[in-house]
Amino acid sequence: MMGYVLLAGFLFAAFIGRFLWSRVSRFRGTVFEPDRRRSAIILGAALHGEKPSSALRERLNQALHLYANGWIDRFICSGGANHRHVSEAEVMKRVLIEHGVPEEAILLEDQSSNTRENLLKTRKILQEQEIGEVYLITHDYHMYRAMRSAEKADIAVKPAPFATERLQMPYHYIRECLALLKFYLSR
Repeated sequence: MMGYVLLAGFLFAAFIGRFLWSRVSRFRGTVFEPDRRRSAIILGAALHGEKPSSALRERLNQALHLYANGWIDRFICSGGANHRHVSEAEVMKRVLIEHGVPEEAILLEDQSSNTRENLLKTRKILQEQEIGEVYLITHDYHMYRAMRSAEKADIAVKPAPFATERLQMPYHYIRECLALLKFYLSR
């Protein structure tokens, strides 16, 4: 009898793991095709002191690439301080300005501590500024959960995913699967 219980538990865990992996992998290999000029939300990632982490640097590079090609007219940098004296949003703003983005084209959401809060708090800025549909800039493995969070926040987004060139993918995919499980359980 105990063998059947263990087998059922193993099969259930395998099913859940496969389900989560398929969601996290949904945007893998997606080639982003911008369709018109619009504003963009850049979701924060970790900082190293007052410098962007590799993950955040990649998100900024994607944003700057779209800006240089005329697809973005305004940025909403979203990411809080999380017990640091500088927010992810502030660091993103500095990097964007260093790369020629005018300060008036950058809005900050600097109070959030996770993806869900990023988008809930960004919604207020979008409403105040009367900004409609926006590009959502984050890694491909993070995009599914970010899109679900945007949907819950009632934000119209067009995904602008990209694949990492620097991060260790097994770690980030597994971490994102766990974050997605937490997202589903906290609904």
